Amino acid sequence: MKNSRATSRILKREKSRAVKQIFLFAFLGIALLAIFIFILLPNSVRILDLFNPKTGGSTSYDTIPPRPPSLVLPYVATNSAQIKLAGYAEPNSQVDILLDGESVAHVEASSSGQFSLEFNLQPGINSLSAISRDKTKNESKPSGTYQILFDNQKPKIELEGVQDNQEIVGKQNRFFTLKGKTKPKSRVLINNHIASIQEDGTFSYTTTLKEGDNPFKIEVTDQAGNRGELSLNIKFKP
Repeated sequence: MKNSRATSRILKREKSRAVKQIFLFAFLGIALLAIFIFILLPNSVRILDLFNPKTGGSTSYDTIPPRPPSLVLPYVATNSAQIKLAGYAEPNSQVDILLDGESVAHVEASSSGQFSLEFNLQPGINSLSAISRDKTKNESKPSGTYQILFDNQKPKIELEGVQDNQEIVGKQNRFFTLKGKTKPKSRVLINNHIASIQEDGTFSYTTTLKEGDNPFKIEVTDQAGNRGELSLNIKFKP
């Protein structure tokens, strides 16, 4: 009788253990099935691509655009039609150079992100910017806009109220102001002295005349590096 009761308790324990194992295996099975359906299956292509030596793990699922490129301009004005344009972008990306918003040149950034190219400017102000595309064709936002002036015309010099070999008479006129106009933002030298120049290009230079001939040499250099010269003589008689 005692043996029968002991056997019954053992059977109950074994049955309870078996039921627990069934529930545990069922739970694990459901969990593994959910992982397969919701994680492994949707990403199977990407996972396989990670082990593909041809792609090196880069897939078409890359949707992050590269950062905007940055341009490095050597100056803000030049008298040369061609400049070396350089900058930085995402490594190995394709960089498009934009002139007034239109794509006009292309260059590939190096593995360090640097790029450079010879670029032909248009007369006047050139507004330059850039965009880049990575290997999965994601496109960056445009860079900032950089302006550079191409001007190869030497500055004209117009004098106000004075002519070459003009004679000035009277001691009261010994203090003389030479006035004129040229390109704005130019540098004006008169007899190697810096003249005062306004935003509109008007300039002036005051000096004391000596009796007889007073030669003046006016030299103008504009912001693009073009130079213009004009010489005149003023005769003074006290």
